[in-house]
Amino acid sequence: MGLPTPYTVVRLPYIPGTTNAHGNPVDTWGAPATLAVHGWAPPSADKTPSDSARDAVERDLDLYAPAGTPGSHKDLWVIEGVPYSQSGHVEDYTKGPWQWAAGLRINLKRVEG
Repeated sequence: MGLPTPYTVVRLPYIPGTTNAHGNPVDTWGAPATLAVHGWAPPSADKTPSDSARDAVERDLDLYAPAGTPGSHKDLWVIEGVPYSQSGHVEDYTKGPWQWAAGLRINLKRVEG
């Protein structure tokens, strides 16, 4: 028994170790891939950073995906046109006591401002 995957998102895999012409590290991502997922939801309310000189909002999102969906720390995920950065490793919930694999949870973060 599998859960439906009615939504699509775009994943851009992070490429570690890339440097610019001066040898300084730069963030780089690979080619985008469209993936089918179960859905997503905010795990908590938006937060504001503790830096009073900064007008920003931290927004988290939990992405729910089927077993086998790739994902690594710092990957970019585009959900309904909005980019999010993956925070940490994929959480695997496929080894539970049930007769079906619940799937994966991927923690995403976005800072606005």
